Amino acid sequence: MKHLIQLELRKVNILPYLYSGIIVVICMLGLLYTFAMIAYLGGDHDAAQFSSYHNIWVLVNALQTAAYSVLTAVMFSTFLLKDYSGKNAILIYSYPVERRKLLNSKIALVWLLVAFFMICGTVIMYVIFSLSEKLFPLVPDHLSAALCVKVFSETVLCLFLSLFIGIISVRIGFAKKSIQTTIIASVIICACTANVISTMSYSYIPVIVLFCVAAFLAFISYRGLKTKVEIAEA
Repeated sequence: MKHLIQLELRKVNILPYLYSGIIVVICMLGLLYTFAMIAYLGGDHDAAQFSSYHNIWVLVNALQTAAYSVLTAVMFSTFLLKDYSGKNAILIYSYPVERRKLLNSKIALVWLLVAFFMICGTVIMYVIFSLSEKLFPLVPDHLSAALCVKVFSETVLCLFLSLFIGIISVRIGFAKKSIQTTIIASVIICACTANVISTMSYSYIPVIVLFCVAAFLAFISYRGLKTKVEIAEA
């Protein structure tokens, strides 16, 4: 698996995705400060809505889940759809490697890259925002170790949701070998899930239900992809 992932890294230029990850972090940091400024300058209703660090981070996590879901779908389109379409498929099936392992290595590589982007991005945003809040506080709340643990645990949850949405989207796009279909599917799905994620400010039950449903659909989608690859090879 490790060697297959290394081969994929040599074959595909990941710099565009790295730049995309950096852009997402910059945009999310901008939104983070926008929400903080609403708490600082907004009216009574707005200030109450954004007066908690946790509420602000829940919104940021909902938005970055949507962003990374689309990025995951785009990466899957490059690593999977292009390789299993047209003349590229002939080359892929000529490799002296078990097809299931090759498929798993592609999926693992995308998941590792997205996990790196999202976790590192969240750490960077949290450190920058925490330092600035100590110097020039905008939100009438207190930073704490408990908040840090909560933010990162919720980020990990959102990370898995992004990965699940990506695999579901690529399974939809794989049926028609269409990159556009994959991306559109991810946008539609993440638009719905972002609203559910935003409820973490009040309750975790909707998100847990969403997580279970997404995990089940992602598993079914993975099985469908594996079957499609094996049938095409036969």
